[in-house]
Amino acid sequence: MRGKAAPGQRGVTRRRLGMGALAAGGSGILGAACGPAASGGAQPSATQAPVALRHASGVNNVGFYAVEKKVTQAFNARGGPITATYDSPNPLYTAVLAQAAAGTPPDLCVAHPRDSRPLLDAGALQPLDEQIKKDKKNAPDILPNLWGYYEQEGKQYYLPNNSAPHALYFNKSLFQQRGVKTPDQYEREGKWTWDSFLDMSKQLVAGGGEQKVWAIDWFWANWDIQLAFLWPMGGDVWDKAVQNTLLDSKDSLDAIQFQADLTTKHRVSMNPDEKKELGQGSSFQAGRIGTFITTNAVIQDFADAPFEKGVVAMPTGKAGRVIRNVPFGIHIMKGSKHQDAAWEYASYQSSVEAEKMFLADRVTVPWHKSTVSSPDFARTLYPWQSVPVYTETINKVRPTIYPSQSTEIQKVFGAAYTSVYAGEKTAAQAIGEVKGQINDLLKKK
Repeated sequence: MRGKAAPGQRGVTRRRLGMGALAAGGSGILGAACGPAASGGAQPSATQAPVALRHASGVNNVGFYAVEKKVTQAFNARGGPITATYDSPNPLYTAVLAQAAAGTPPDLCVAHPRDSRPLLDAGALQPLDEQIKKDKKNAPDILPNLWGYYEQEGKQYYLPNNSAPHALYFNKSLFQQRGVKTPDQYEREGKWTWDSFLDMSKQLVAGGGEQKVWAIDWFWANWDIQLAFLWPMGGDVWDKAVQNTLLDSKDSLDAIQFQADLTTKHRVSMNPDEKKELGQGSSFQAGRIGTFITTNAVIQDFADAPFEKGVVAMPTGKAGRVIRNVPFGIHIMKGSKHQDAAWEYASYQSSVEAEKMFLADRVTVPWHKSTVSSPDFARTLYPWQSVPVYTETINKVRPTIYPSQSTEIQKVFGAAYTSVYAGEKTAAQAIGEVKGQINDLLKKK
């Protein structure tokens, strides 16, 4: 989700992330989220001789990447024998794959659930299970539902250093002007569902031309981003074995059609021509849109907008509340000649100390159990943000499982969904036509 976007997609930097785990409705993962931090600051280095590591990551100097660089600088400032150089090849993963193939990989690489999948498929990543098992400080404090994104054959291939689950942000001033009940009011009444979201959206739309107000700006042709609707509505993309698609199930088709109907039927979201005509006027921060489904990583884009704001957890569906997340992290490359030093650096990037830096710049929610209920987290929020909302959101995250053929599947699904969004086909027609292709890709090694 980086660089130039495909047609129908937004260009997404880390500040633009629309990004055995516990499923929604379970007993909750935050019961242990109390007490002092279990992971944290600088630990004595087991490495004696000087080691210079190379960390490949993003080229953008904003949001997540800017803080990741700060963490690297803080690690180096400890004065230990291990130092790290923050390297930004472009295009990132293409360059890292080429370096790995040539036998000169970086020691570490930024982890993105979708974008770094080719590194895992190429066998370029080092499994970290042994180190995780021995780690008595940081790893046990990591929220359980952040594991699983980079799991293959039961092995883990990353440490998290960011968490960005979906939530729904809203222009409170616009709701008040229109006399429409706000999303958080529905939530307090126990009525915050996709049905009430649609009813609310219909009430919010008003005006015409340059003065028109829209309820939401929603067009994502990505199968993984659509999980924000699919999961709570009872649908899914594949079975547990990741061998057959479930996109043709009734619940999945209903969720896909619901998203397209926001534009084509209900007219509460803009079509591509309207988005193009309105330009910057279509943006949430310009005050023309009532709600914005996104992650906390982009709030700096609209934090200073001249209207009252609010945040609420995503609506519930027949499957309850299930949240999509985009956790960044750090991989250790299999070809690194400094595995122990790389683990020490990765552990620091994933530590509570690093988490405080990310929280201070408001580009993450906690990824440690010990931090969720900590005053340190609450102090980083704007007055209109809510610890209970983020706690609820964090607790209901479900990891996204990316198969080896994710890129090819996206091309097939993206074209199919675009035809539904354009009103050319129903969800049942479009998905029915590509189901066989998707299943063939899932079975392809």
